[in-house]
Amino acid sequence: DQGENKWTLGLTLELPLFNQNQGPIAEAVARRREAAAQFLAAQAQAIAEIDAAATAQAAAATQLGYLRRAQHELDAQQAGAESRQRAGAGDAYEVASADIAAAAGRTALLDAESQAALASGQLEDALQIPFVHLAALESAPRAGRSPSPP
Repeated sequence: DQGENKWTLGLTLELPLFNQNQGPIAEAVARRREAAAQFLAAQAQAIAEIDAAATAQAAAATQLGYLRRAQHELDAQQAGAESRQRAGAGDAYEVASADIAAAAGRTALLDAESQAALASGQLEDALQIPFVHLAALESAPRAGRSPSPP
C-alpha cells in the first residue's frame, strides 16, 4: 500500500425517520386536548356559578324591593291605627295588630336583606372581583364607547 495514493470518501446523509416522532407528537396532542377539555370544563363551571349567583342576587334584590314597599305600607297602617286610637275612633286591639304586623314585616325585611347580602357575596365569589372594584370596572370607559353616566 505504500506509495499509492489513497482517497477516503466520507458520505453523510440524513435518512428520514420512518415514524417521524409520531409517538411523542401524538402524546403531546393528547395532552393538549386533555388540557383543553379541562379548561373548557372549568370555564363552563365558572360561567354556571356566575349565572346562578347573578340569578340569585337579582331574585333577592327583587324580593327585597317588594318587602320594602310592603313594610312601608305596614308602617303607614300602624301609624294610621295609632292616629285613629288617639282620635278615639280606634281601639287598642287594632293598634296591637298593626304593631305585630309591622314587627313581622320588619323581621321579613331583615331576612330578605340578609339573603340579598348573601347572594351578593356569592356573586362576588363567583366573579372573584370585590363589588367595589366591579363598580369601578363598570364605570371605566370601554374601547369605542363613551363612559357610562354615573
